[in-house]
Amino acid sequence: MRTYDKITPDGTRDILFKEYTVRQNITSAVMGQLQSRGFRPVMTPAMEFYDLFGQSRYFPQESMYKLVDGRGRLLVLRPDSTIPIARLCATRLQNEKDPLRLCYSQTAFRSEPTMRGRLDEVSQCGAELIGAKGQKADLEMLFTAQRCLAACGAGDFTLEIGHIGVFRALINELSAPESRKEEIRQLIESKSYAALGELLEGLSPVDTAQALQKLPRLFGGGEVFARAAKLSSQPEFQAALQETQNLYRQLRQAQPDLTVLVDFGLVNQAEYYTGVLFRGYLSGVGQPVLSGG
Repeated sequence: MRTYDKITPDGTRDILFKEYTVRQNITSAVMGQLQSRGFRPVMTPAMEFYDLFGQSRYFPQESMYKLVDGRGRLLVLRPDSTIPIARLCATRLQNEKDPLRLCYSQTAFRSEPTMRGRLDEVSQCGAELIGAKGQKADLEMLFTAQRCLAACGAGDFTLEIGHIGVFRALINELSAPESRKEEIRQLIESKSYAALGELLEGLSPVDTAQALQKLPRLFGGGEVFARAAKLSSQPEFQAALQETQNLYRQLRQAQPDLTVLVDFGLVNQAEYYTGVLFRGYLSGVGQPVLSGG
């Protein structure tokens, strides 16, 4: 029988010396920025009941690490921090005055396909603004994201913004089963143009299918809005487009040196977010180092 006493489980690794120090410094810098902006630190348990996540399509059961407690109840290792913080707000913090500004530094566990090169155990710093809405709240979180990226001290960085309402307005009009719509969302997110075209072929309304096919190409600067406006006259679509354009203009006016891009192919976590989405990239890093909405 093979033993596993000298290796770490798949998706995990040891953190040593200089890397550990760098990680701690970045965590301290980011948490310092968040707390200086009025976000109060919290920590939730690494283990939660399966029921907390089991109803979300974004956390399929095969992606979660599961275990059983001493009373036979099914638990999971926390795959995400936002949902446990929502639980915290609905229970222990229910009598707190809105808006709540909470921040955290903790680990999430999610089983990732081995070929993606992503770890299953991921350290996260984050912030949640609970009980506030509208463009003022969106701007606060985007400026907070910008400050956190700057605090990392890694040089140039870029913010990408989108709006899930643009995608939802189109996909809700499409005559297709929910499973097909989810495939479409995944292909838009991965910008798989050829496969997306094949999947949309023959679906109706035809103009909606054509608009969805163009969605992943709506990427760039302020010129994207004029191109997007031609895709649909649907009120929900136009409202989401206008909201994003207003946000883009205010970001550019307030931070003219900040690189801000628009990406309406940013459709990750469609059931998880309701409005503006954003990602942050550091120069030389291929994956986003920051995301939210």
